[in-house]
Amino acid sequence: MKSKTKNKYFILFICNLFVCFQIQIIFECYQYIYECVMCEEDTRKRTITSDLFSKENGVLLLDASLIRRSRGLYRSGSFNYDSKHRGASSRPLSSLQHLSKEAFFLNHSRVLLGSGEPTFEKAKAALRKWRKYSKDLTHSHFDLNWAFVDPKTTIESGTKFCVCVKEILPWVALPLQVAYVDEKNTDKNLKANFGFGSGTLAGHLLAGEERFSIQWDKNNQVWYEILSFSKPAHFLSFVGYPFVQFRQKCFAQESTLSLLKHLESPTNSTVKSDSS
Repeated sequence: MKSKTKNKYFILFICNLFVCFQIQIIFECYQYIYECVMCEEDTRKRTITSDLFSKENGVLLLDASLIRRSRGLYRSGSFNYDSKHRGASSRPLSSLQHLSKEAFFLNHSRVLLGSGEPTFEKAKAALRKWRKYSKDLTHSHFDLNWAFVDPKTTIESGTKFCVCVKEILPWVALPLQVAYVDEKNTDKNLKANFGFGSGTLAGHLLAGEERFSIQWDKNNQVWYEILSFSKPAHFLSFVGYPFVQFRQKCFAQESTLSLLKHLESPTNSTVKSDSS
């Protein structure tokens, strides 16, 4: 009899917890809509507001992850790292070693994707998209199960976006901004190059910058390179920084594998990763 009573109270507790969670989502939704109405000049906010509900089986459902992503994006401020480091990720790893003295963690991965112009163009197309969008693009550089970016996000200098990550906590929105887009080839050892760097904004758990680039060298080889420098910008990331560093390496590896799958040459490509 006592066990049945305990089970009854436990089920009641779970139900109440679920109801509270739903109320919180509804509150966030209407608060966000209110913010959109009070900011009429921001047309993008009004556009996102119309997407806060998803229709499934004829029923309107609140998209909680979109709410958090949108609110995180528009409540973010400017870059949260020193302006003297703005665009630093566009430089080679060898010229960034001094950042280690300022407590920045350097993460680097360079992958041989294949050779020739067709490989370069195909990899470049995958890098321009956050998710696969057609039969011709089987994977993108951000085709992950535990993190995503709004696929409508354009890769243009100044574009703000959020990376939504699901780890120990529910979806966490990490605001960033495209700091630069680099299509100019200033390296004599390269035939062509395409890349972009994104910097962290206020509200991000880290402070720093990350570059993704596709490089076609003079030896006709095509490389995929990820280079980042970052340090904790929040108490949670400071306490769990070893785990953060581990996940950064995992991301580089998974992003690499995604591109290799897209190019259909995982067995013929070599992967070289290092960090400082």
